[in-house]
Amino acid sequence: MKIRTRVLAKGLFGAVVLVLAILQFIQIAQGLNRVEQAHESANRIIFTTGQVEALIFDTLLSGRESRQQFAEKTATLAKLVDTVRHHDDTPHLTAIAKEHQNLKAYLEAIGNLSDLPNQPMPQFVRTLAEGIIASSQALADQAQQWQLVVDRERQDLLRQAFISCLILIALVLFTLIVAMWTMLTCVIKPIERLRLGVAAIARGEFTYRVAEPRADHEVGQLAAGFNQMAAALEKMEEHRSQVVALERSNLGLERFAALASHDLQAPLRTITNYADLLVRRNRDSLDLRSLGHLEQISAAALRMRELTDGLLAFSRAGEIDKSHDIAVSVGAAVKQAMANLAHQIEEADAQIEIGPLPVVHFDPIQLEQIQQNLIGNALKYRKLGHAPRLRVALAEPQSEEQPEGFCTICVSDDGPGIDPSHHERIFGLFQRIDGGPASGNGIGLALCRMMIASRGGRIWVTSQVGSGSQFLFTLPLEAAHRQPTAGHGSGRSHQVVGNEEKTKEATRASPV
Repeated sequence: MKIRTRVLAKGLFGAVVLVLAILQFIQIAQGLNRVEQAHESANRIIFTTGQVEALIFDTLLSGRESRQQFAEKTATLAKLVDTVRHHDDTPHLTAIAKEHQNLKAYLEAIGNLSDLPNQPMPQFVRTLAEGIIASSQALADQAQQWQLVVDRERQDLLRQAFISCLILIALVLFTLIVAMWTMLTCVIKPIERLRLGVAAIARGEFTYRVAEPRADHEVGQLAAGFNQMAAALEKMEEHRSQVVALERSNLGLERFAALASHDLQAPLRTITNYADLLVRRNRDSLDLRSLGHLEQISAAALRMRELTDGLLAFSRAGEIDKSHDIAVSVGAAVKQAMANLAHQIEEADAQIEIGPLPVVHFDPIQLEQIQQNLIGNALKYRKLGHAPRLRVALAEPQSEEQPEGFCTICVSDDGPGIDPSHHERIFGLFQRIDGGPASGNGIGLALCRMMIASRGGRIWVTSQVGSGSQFLFTLPLEAAHRQPTAGHGSGRSHQVVGNEEKTKEATRASPV
């Protein structure tokens, strides 16, 4: 049960008890008021009957003034008796009414008498007076008996009020004790455990858990949420520790690769130089087989130098430094890469079209290197006997691949294509496509992926065997140029044939 429901239930219970107590006290108060009125009526009846007894002989023996007072008292007594008839019909009230009827008969007989002489009093008058006194005393006795009954009833009402007060106090105390116990067990103690848990989490003790209350209430849900949060933080800490360990390991591997590639340069250079020197000095004295062996040694050493150079470049790329990132035009980087590859472009008689390209926030040297690797691979892995055609342009946004604030660049070619099973493999370190040219160290695409990923982008390929390849990668746009893709749709398109460059205007090139 939820704490709010418990509080409402206890509040409702307390309200019901309070209403019942108020009704009980109202009933007791009404009873006490009725008893007090009855007690007062009994007292007045007793007092009035005493006055009637005192005036009876004066009335019979004296003049009109005594008779007038006697008549007033008897009338008062009649009103009092008539008043008490409105109380409960008890035997005492019935007896009072009966004794009053007897007294009333004597009083009527006295009222019918004419003036009597003062002395001596006739016998029948004396008998009437004694009868009035006896009836008055009997009426007073019944009134006293009724008064005793009323007193006992008042005592009962007072006792009932006292018991009701005790019951009310007990219920209030019980409600308070239950409420305090509920607050202690359901709120205070669990919150104290949560406070200790928060302090433990703040100290980095992510394995700390709090005891979850069995009851399904708000604090129990809060404790369960705390444990879930602690478990999530524990996993995050484990992942962070793993990341730190991996970063430390990667840093060691990068340093080792850099050191190894650097230290290998000198002996490889020595091997190459001595192999070339032996070939030059002993070309006439050595047979063709020996010359071939020396050339193989020189080629292998040169190949090894290329690998160590690539390994050194890859290790340096792992040290992400964004301090050189500036606003750079992708088109300018493509042109510079083409200038660096001018000999290969002329040798392959390649045609490269540059479509509209945006301005991005990147390291200019690394962006140039990415373009040079992609264009160089397209020239290297071309169809035999076929002049390759390449296009570098802005691609349509890839809903799943392009993050917000990024653009997608596409470098496409009409080469032999790549089997889909190799699409991910070619981005690995020292990975090359089977059947490709012997040149290349298998580091270029891995290096491109590392440089692009360091800025939050990604690179991938779409290709089928025999239908060319499209290498796509996302780059962060320069803040001032972060407009919809259509905003980059216009620009200049360049076509390069061999080493000749022809420029033509393009109103809006179709994205790849």
